[in-house]
Amino acid sequence: DIGSLTRIDQPGEVVGVLDDAPESAHPLLNGLVLSAESLAPENYHWQLRGSHGTEVVGRVLFPKLHEELRDGRPITAVGAVRLVRVLEPDANAPSGTTRFATYALPHNLVEQAIRHLHSTYKVRVFNLSIGYADPFDDMHLGPLTETIDELVRELKIIVVVPTGNAPS
Repeated sequence: DIGSLTRIDQPGEVVGVLDDAPESAHPLLNGLVLSAESLAPENYHWQLRGSHGTEVVGRVLFPKLHEELRDGRPITAVGAVRLVRVLEPDANAPSGTTRFATYALPHNLVEQAIRHLHSTYKVRVFNLSIGYADPFDDMHLGPLTETIDELVRELKIIVVVPTGNAPS
């Protein structure tokens, strides 16, 4: 029962999350999502929010959630997040599958979001729980990888990315 949980807030870095919009009204996230923005044009029609953004924000904020729940201890939130929505559920794919918003190319969405969070809020650590279903191609790096590499060097930031999302 969520009403019986105790949350302890620890100071930590504000993490920029690029994902789907989180359910910021979720009681465990109360006060920890400092902003959730969209940089899309006003006429862009977003798909309804899925669960991916909430799950990612939860993993960023509650690094020991599994152990704390298992052991019946208070749960510990570390830091806070600022999110820019770049993902949405893919209505043409299996449930839970997300896609990049279609109003711009993925590398442009990511660059715009990182630059916005860095310049507006001085965010230095970013989480991109975003992957492609394409197998790794060691002959060429894609535009998203090149963009992230350039931003890391230019802005002196840290970007955490996933591994292992390609189907086997």
